[in-house]
Amino acid sequence: LVPGSLMIDVFLRWNYTTDTNAMLVGFFREFALAEDAVGNATGANDLRDLSNEIAQAINEHLWAAEDAGSDHYVTQWDGPELGTYRDFVDYDANMIAA
Repeated sequence: LVPGSLMIDVFLRWNYTTDTNAMLVGFFREFALAEDAVGNATGANDLRDLSNEIAQAINEHLWAAEDAGSDHYVTQWDGPELGTYRDFVDYDANMIAA
């Protein structure tokens, strides 16, 4: 996962947010296509690998726990140091992740 603010609430949410990470998955996949277009297969593959790693980490760390319904991505995870979550059933972040 990549630390970053929540796009809609940049002054209150930080650490590992679903929308920031989900947007990076799509961005790196599109960037890989551009690298392919200019003949940089190594760079394209690296970007695809990074995108896949972030997508896997989103599923592992940002999917709501069973007691929260286990049916959506949480808004924010404060990382392994704190282990706390903020969950506002953030529909825009979940749409981006879908």
